[in-house]
Amino acid sequence: MPTGQSAAVPPSSGISIDPPTIEAVRRLERQRPIEPWIPKHCSVFPVKPGKKTRRNGKEVPCWDVRWRVDGWEFQMRFTRPSGTSEMATKWAEGLARGFVLGWAFDPVSRRFLDPDERGSFAGVSPVADDGEEPADNRPTVATTAVAYLRRRWRRWKPKSRQAAVRALERACADLLRAGAPEAPGNLGAYLDWLLQPDRGEPASGAGALASVPEVPEEFRAAADYLSEWSLPLADLTWQILEAFLARYEHNQRSPDRSVSDATTQRFVADVRQFVSDATTRNEVVDPWPALQRMTRASKAQPSRVDPVDAELVLSPEQVWALARACAEHGSWGDVVICFVLVMGLCGLRPGEAIGLRIVDLDLPDTGPGWLRAWRSPLDVTKRWLDRDEDPDWGPLKRRRIGDSRRPPVPANVAQELKRHLATFCVGAKSTSLVFLHNGERFDMDAFVREVWEPAVAALFPADPDLDPDDPGQPKLSKLVRQDLRHAACSLWLNAGVAPKVCQRWSGHATLSVFLDVYQGIIPGSEDDGVTAVERFLANRRTGPSS
Repeated sequence: MPTGQSAAVPPSSGISIDPPTIEAVRRLERQRPIEPWIPKHCSVFPVKPGKKTRRNGKEVPCWDVRWRVDGWEFQMRFTRPSGTSEMATKWAEGLARGFVLGWAFDPVSRRFLDPDERGSFAGVSPVADDGEEPADNRPTVATTAVAYLRRRWRRWKPKSRQAAVRALERACADLLRAGAPEAPGNLGAYLDWLLQPDRGEPASGAGALASVPEVPEEFRAAADYLSEWSLPLADLTWQILEAFLARYEHNQRSPDRSVSDATTQRFVADVRQFVSDATTRNEVVDPWPALQRMTRASKAQPSRVDPVDAELVLSPEQVWALARACAEHGSWGDVVICFVLVMGLCGLRPGEAIGLRIVDLDLPDTGPGWLRAWRSPLDVTKRWLDRDEDPDWGPLKRRRIGDSRRPPVPANVAQELKRHLATFCVGAKSTSLVFLHNGERFDMDAFVREVWEPAVAALFPADPDLDPDDPGQPKLSKLVRQDLRHAACSLWLNAGVAPKVCQRWSGHATLSVFLDVYQGIIPGSEDDGVTAVERFLANRRTGPSS
């Protein structure tokens, strides 16, 4: 029995214990064995239907297998369409047989290990309807990745397709059998070609990749390599996954730089969804729960929204000054003034400002106006699009196609927009874009390089005596485009607009997210709090004089 196992009290022992505290449960979880051992006791409970679970919005039947090994409880759920009651019964029978034969029990994969067959176990084995498959023809990471993408392609938006393909290309290239030789130089190009939805459905098994129809001759060696060396799905462990994910926590071109939290979360989410889908459909154990258990303390942090840094929130006067600086110090001229203003005083995201059309503006003769934000340019290539999808424009962030929001336009910005239309949009159709550079829509990379960075450097210069990355540098010298949006939301809050109205204008998904981001810049919040505390203490008459 592994060290620390005595801390568990089997429920069948009849010993009465107090309800465990949270700390006791955590301590017991840390003592949970992670290495295989030869158990002394094993009890397998009868298979019974579990509570109906929901999948894709529908209730589907499921069957639960519960067993106890030397006091440690485990459970496996088999859910339709990939799971059946017969599979659950076979799993339970395999557990009992493995214990009788004296095999070692692996708590990570939750199965008894057959010492004579690598990757096989006394539960649900990779067996086809017509008999046992050879070990080298089991489903692999590469074959299941191809099938996974073809099933999911139509459900995803273009950016999701792009992110998923990139994540699975890395998985296919890195998750290989032990002893794999160096990969062909064009393996990445082959994966880029292969992981597309129009390549035809491959056969199952590791050897299927070499038989995908119409593989270009230059990719034949890469296809043979992946067919032979791609890691069988049944051999995927939480240790292998942990090492794989850790490899991409750093920038691949500059290993000394870490990637952003958002990029890491997107990558991990794509890999997680693939592993869950592939293991369920191919009837092998999902290693991810063990990975979550072993990395919970060090890696899994509660999701949070970073609040706005008040020192980076521009005043309306600074927004106007920055708009003029972009015109003076950039190379695009006055056409960028209103582009900066609709972000800094109307709260548009950069992509939303790029997609603004003349017909989306509601500008009265006097006073404030309104604008309609409803689309942003796609930053993915056509390869990620279906034939019926718009190749140029996508919906607002986390919104459906056609959804929009209507933020206000201050009176002075409305007058500036009228001058902009009279200068740069003469004779244009109502469906034409408001902001054009050399007859084309704004390119944000070029805007940052040729306009934004020179203007910020002139208006908020960095300290030349300090390194560029020194924390002592003035914060405004590192101003980014998103800070303009923070300036608009701060303007609304300081003007006394109700937070719920601000949230609708800004387009945040929920009021709670909006408050998490902007609570620290609500005017007078801290001063009012101090006053309230002083008033409370005065009423209680606390202190030396009492």
